[in-house]
Amino acid sequence: MNWQHLTYFKQIAESGQLTKAAEELHISPSALSHSITALESEIGVTLFDKQGRTLSPNRFGRVFYNYVKNAINEITSGINTIQAMSNIASGCVRVSSIFSVGTTFIPDLLSSFYSQSNNKDIRIELSQRTTSQILTDIVNGNLDIAFCGEFDRKNQFPNINREPLYNEEMMLIVPESHRLAAKDSVTFDDIQDEVFIGYNNSCGIVNTIYDAIAQKGYPDFRFKTILESNEDNNVTNLVRKGLGIAFVVNNPSLYSGGIKQLQISDLYFFRTIYMVWKQDTYLSPAVNKFRDYVTIYKALKDKNLQF
Repeated sequence: MNWQHLTYFKQIAESGQLTKAAEELHISPSALSHSITALESEIGVTLFDKQGRTLSPNRFGRVFYNYVKNAINEITSGINTIQAMSNIASGCVRVSSIFSVGTTFIPDLLSSFYSQSNNKDIRIELSQRTTSQILTDIVNGNLDIAFCGEFDRKNQFPNINREPLYNEEMMLIVPESHRLAAKDSVTFDDIQDEVFIGYNNSCGIVNTIYDAIAQKGYPDFRFKTILESNEDNNVTNLVRKGLGIAFVVNNPSLYSGGIKQLQISDLYFFRTIYMVWKQDTYLSPAVNKFRDYVTIYKALKDKNLQF
């Protein structure tokens, strides 16, 4: 049984005549007749009653027609949906980012992307996740393009492609009442005995923090951490309540009111933001278009140029 046999059957059932159905299908009546005979032979029953030049579905044919009509409609709908998803002008792109990127880079990027008239019908599904969640969803095919922090590509995620986009400066935040709040910058020695609000291991920022400390000569050092979170705003609010101090991305708009930002003078505290996608997998034209736009957008932004 094949798709063609089913569409031929449906056409005859709806037109009521073999010759008329053949004309509508643009095939010869004999070819159409052979196809229906093959279908009936495969099913094991006769599907039509012949009355003169008229073919009417018998009781088996009437039951089969309902199933065939629904199946063809469902498959056609599925084909249309897939084609719409993959359409370069109106497809869908599933995008996710870590929280800091979602509040800064993503809004600017999408504003630029949709300012181009040929992108206005592309639908983008946005979400925010931790780096670990993003990488897992990319591998499992639940995301198309994502933006995340540092990760071990060689040993843990060799099947993920990544493109570095920009660096985010890391800062220290302390409550305004903290003893360090009078300073504008601190050293590692100033903070190594402090109580920290940390990030759980699903966040790429953890790698950035301890890589910087390892480069200073303390590969096994760990801060005293009493609370962990996976979201910048939550960390900030915990610091604001005086529960500890924390490392955050440099974004002054997020850390006003009850918070003091400090630079760490003797640690290289920058984290790289990557665009990631799954290696050796099909990317729809719309996804490829968005990915290429991100690359061009970042290159022009680095040169203070615009589209």
